[in-house]
Amino acid sequence: VEQNIISDNFSLGKPYPNPFNPRVGIELTLDSSDSYDVSIYNLKGERIKDWSSVKLDAGKQTLHWNSMDEDGNISPSGVYFFTVMGKNKREHRKLLLIR
Repeated sequence: VEQNIISDNFSLGKPYPNPFNPRVGIELTLDSSDSYDVSIYNLKGERIKDWSSVKLDAGKQTLHWNSMDEDGNISPSGVYFFTVMGKNKREHRKLLLIR
């Protein structure tokens, strides 16, 4: 009997560079191609950047954030959280932006 197992496992690497200015990259390893929600939050828990339902391919890739919010404004120095959410898993990494 052959079973199809749908995997939604992924892992986030360490942000590089961290602290950063003005751009940071985070390596993401995906077991399957699917849609993922990728967001940046500030310390207050406010979502400042959102890539909802972005289609990502299986394998290793690097996602980048240019420290701009949804309106194209440059974010101030501070602590931020990079969050990736799939169907069954959610991971985040802390980012430190220094201007």
